[in-house]
Amino acid sequence: MARDGIRVGLVGCGRVAQAHLAGIRTLLEHEIVDARITALCARDVEKAARYLKRGDAAPEDAGESDPIPGSSAEPVFIDDFQSEPPRVYARLEDLLEDEAVDAALILTSVNVHHQQAVAALIAGVHVMVEKPMAITVRAATRMLEVAEETERILAVAENSHFFRSTRMAQWAVRSGAIGRLQAVLDVTFGHPVWSPNRCVGGTPWRHEKLRAGAGILLDTAIHRLHVLRTVAGEVTEVAGRTALLEMERVLRGEQGQVSARIPAGVEDAYFATLRFAGGAVGTVSGSWSAHGGRVELPGTPLYFGAKGCLAGGEIRWDDGGAERIEERWKAAAGAAEIERLFPRGITDPFALEILSFLRAIERGGAPEVSGREGLKDLALAYAVIESSLAGRTVSPADVEGGRIDAYQREINAHYGI
Repeated sequence: MARDGIRVGLVGCGRVAQAHLAGIRTLLEHEIVDARITALCARDVEKAARYLKRGDAAPEDAGESDPIPGSSAEPVFIDDFQSEPPRVYARLEDLLEDEAVDAALILTSVNVHHQQAVAALIAGVHVMVEKPMAITVRAATRMLEVAEETERILAVAENSHFFRSTRMAQWAVRSGAIGRLQAVLDVTFGHPVWSPNRCVGGTPWRHEKLRAGAGILLDTAIHRLHVLRTVAGEVTEVAGRTALLEMERVLRGEQGQVSARIPAGVEDAYFATLRFAGGAVGTVSGSWSAHGGRVELPGTPLYFGAKGCLAGGEIRWDDGGAERIEERWKAAAGAAEIERLFPRGITDPFALEILSFLRAIERGGAPEVSGREGLKDLALAYAVIESSLAGRTVSPADVEGGRIDAYQREINAHYGI
């Protein structure tokens, strides 16, 4: 590691890069890590260069998309928080050959995550990769194997893990504040931007199996599944059903006119019943493709315990009373625990996920969302798809172990995994 801090590189400079840059800026402003950005890498170097200096062109907007949850709405530029500009690379191979970084944030499309992560790990670079961590379970497993062989840190950028709502819900369930967990409900149907048939994120590859792996389950639902695992514990059984409700997605111009039509090849809706290791049962479902507007179960996700229900940040009791969970948590957690979860008052989930990664590099040990955790999330998402394809209940452990992979075989064969 460099004497003057951890040298960090961003591989992929699309829209999500802004959220990570804002997170790094927050950490540096709070003087909580010793790090600097020394490299940006993107096939389009002009796109990467837009992040260098305020006053130049703003980073490219994603177009038909909604804000990234927890991210800054304002453009972020590297000269806002460090004086020395990073080098810009068009090829990851050149960045690694120059030994330009100690750690890489891989923010590219999912189909190249495993290739880029493996190359970086072999070069001795620690890696944090955007979710989903890989295009298949087998690809993710290979990443883990290489991380162990090279003794490098492998983390997954799962920002929902660090939301205040996730932290509060985890405490409420794990501490017994609502009693023994009995059931979970998480239902959101439709999307405020992409329903009923807009191209998700303005990126056609998200609707292609061989480039995206899957649809809503790997793109957005994997966040929800991670939160359920974090709060309610491991899932032991999945009965899933997926559907493709809209066979065609469209891109629209500034005036709302259709500018392109894209055949859809992956699921845009899912329905799953889950059994958790602790005995609780749950239902989770969602879609990108509802007509007539978005429908969301109020307070979702809801956690039903033997003493009360946790919904929308409050515990609801049988007598009709309610209590804000955060106030109860603050009183019970104590200053040390609050500082551990939100050091120096930082609540930006991107800053916190990067901090967990950088501290693992500095101090040893695993980041909160390790590669192993990312694999479990991926296996659970694919368990819904594999269950739907097989027409029966499946175990996420069997998907994780590669014993159930009928849907993924075509993808593995395509990439030679």
